[in-house]
Amino acid sequence: MGLNLYVLSENSPDNQHVGWSVSQNLEEVLSSVFKPVFLYPTHNQSIRLGSLKVSDRYVSFTRRYRHRLFRSWYELEQLPSLDSGINVLLIVGLGSQFLLSMHTLGPLLKRFDVRIGYLLDGFSANHLNPAAISCLDYLFTISQDMADSVRETHGINAMYLPLATNTLRVELNRQHRWIDILSYGRRNEAIHRQLHARFGGAESDRFYLYSTFSKPDLLDRGEHVMLHSRLLNHAKISLCFEEHPTFDETVNWRAVH
Repeated sequence: MGLNLYVLSENSPDNQHVGWSVSQNLEEVLSSVFKPVFLYPTHNQSIRLGSLKVSDRYVSFTRRYRHRLFRSWYELEQLPSLDSGINVLLIVGLGSQFLLSMHTLGPLLKRFDVRIGYLLDGFSANHLNPAAISCLDYLFTISQDMADSVRETHGINAMYLPLATNTLRVELNRQHRWIDILSYGRRNEAIHRQLHARFGGAESDRFYLYSTFSKPDLLDRGEHVMLHSRLLNHAKISLCFEEHPTFDETVNWRAVH
């Protein structure tokens, strides 16, 4: 009896947001192991919260009346056909709102043998839609604290599954690493200021490479993933921080040479 994997992904091929680069790497790994069916729901044009920061009260209101006001928060162009064997549904998104995309499957949702959610960014357990997570057998998060909070709040199987990368692309034995410190993604401003003051000037014999723009859209996400991989391969130290780092921001960086 074979295993059939169906992936509801927020990583739409038309989306050039840099945040979905991690989803692209994940999909490449899944494709190399399984022969998954990728499904890309799109936003229902009737409602687009997107990245708007809304209050808990508004989130609660939209949860309560979503089915009355809107058919679904997402649309799917075509439903898949389930094969014989074990059918597994994997829902991969950045924020918790994307779990609502499972409703695009309609009655087909209940026919899956296993339903798994995997959220690749931070979120509040209070913003999880009860009607969505009650359909899941497992929910994976990128931090232990979030998994614990989800279990305590909703009583479902939530587990910590850290973000990973395809290490076969990493050239561990590369001798010429001309980037001394590479900072990418979210950064800690206090640490960045110290690094820039120490290594950012023309007189420094060390090269500190960091981003100077805030726009999240890319010209070509695939090209960005390849370039970023090369930068990592040429960096001696790479820095990327969580949204809310817990370490002391007064760390003394004079030990960095």
